Amino acid sequence: MLIYVELEGKRLELTLPDGAKLADLYKAAKINREVYLAARRGRLLPDEAKLADGDEIKMIRVVSGG
Repeated sequence: MLIYVELEGKRLELTLPDGAKLADLYKAAKINREVYLAARRGRLLPDEAKLADGDEIKMIRVVSGG
């Protein structure tokens, strides 16, 4: 299945196997889960969220400080 990922202003296209989860996307795209959160249609996703063909996932950089 084809997944679209928005990361740092770039649009990536990833092909993942059917039944893939968000954790699989992080691994395939070599995205650090401690640096980026994933959102689909404006909602944050847990690592176990199932992905569907054509999903558009936006990676949001985590900001911290004090």
